[in-house]
Amino acid sequence: MNNTQFVEFTDEQNERINELADEYRARVEGSTLKRDYDFPQTFNEMAQDVHANSRAHGWWEQDRNNGEMIALMHSELSEALEAFRHGNPPDDHIPDFSGVEAELADVVIRIMDMAVARGLRVGDAIIAKHKYNVARPHKHGGKAF
Repeated sequence: MNNTQFVEFTDEQNERINELADEYRARVEGSTLKRDYDFPQTFNEMAQDVHANSRAHGWWEQDRNNGEMIALMHSELSEALEAFRHGNPPDDHIPDFSGVEAELADVVIRIMDMAVARGLRVGDAIIAKHKYNVARPHKHGGKAF
């Protein structure tokens, strides 16, 4: 089991990472992405399965409100933070994955469930947002984080 840990990079490693980032920015600057993705279709198919499972387990016997669904996404992110705070041990339910991996998966599962229930095109939006982000300036024009 490989627990995720924070790593300090050497100056040389940081320099190489920055070079690779610069090469990537130069390659995609002013253009669309260099490859096609099956991601939206795969995401949507998986989301359909996730939502069907959620319905089968009784979570949609009544319509759910948007605030509740978003709050539940927040709760999964908080659980990921707690996993990090506790050293990111293997997850109790899927021990081949760390606690952070499992909780982030829960976030995506909740997003998929809501996307299907509300007819949201999240898979397509991820690709569109990435294309937009590729064209943004370094640190989006000066943001600190």
